[in-house]
Amino acid sequence: MPGRRKEAYQIALLIALALSCLPGQIQAALQDKNVEFGPQVSSYLELLKQEEEELEFQIKHKEISRRDYLRARNRINVYRRAIKDIVIRRGEDLVPELHAVVLSEIKTLFPDGIKDLNRLKQDHKVNENWRFVGVYISGEKFYLFERVR
Repeated sequence: MPGRRKEAYQIALLIALALSCLPGQIQAALQDKNVEFGPQVSSYLELLKQEEEELEFQIKHKEISRRDYLRARNRINVYRRAIKDIVIRRGEDLVPELHAVVLSEIKTLFPDGIKDLNRLKQDHKVNENWRFVGVYISGEKFYLFERVR
């Protein structure tokens, strides 16, 4: 009996380990492949990839500062994560107009600023032009807004 108990314990441990790896594999599959997305979202993700390549060229040839490079790269990562989140949530192959801004850039979208920025809820319409999508962290805190049409 002790041998069977040990064997059952080992099998249970292997199953638990395998199950704990699944969410990471699913997330990795979503991040690495555009297969799950329609042509519009796939094209947008390809555009972001090309933007990253252009950034790499610019930093390699010292056309931009390290600080600007990092912020732009982080912003691209935010757009990539956000569009996947939005498409999965809405179930549509549509790419909304998104703007990711850090706190110091808020006035570029909202000249009067936003009262209680940290209290905004997802999908809250800020004004007639913008809807708050959420906060994304990629190197720094980005506030993501979608243009309302």
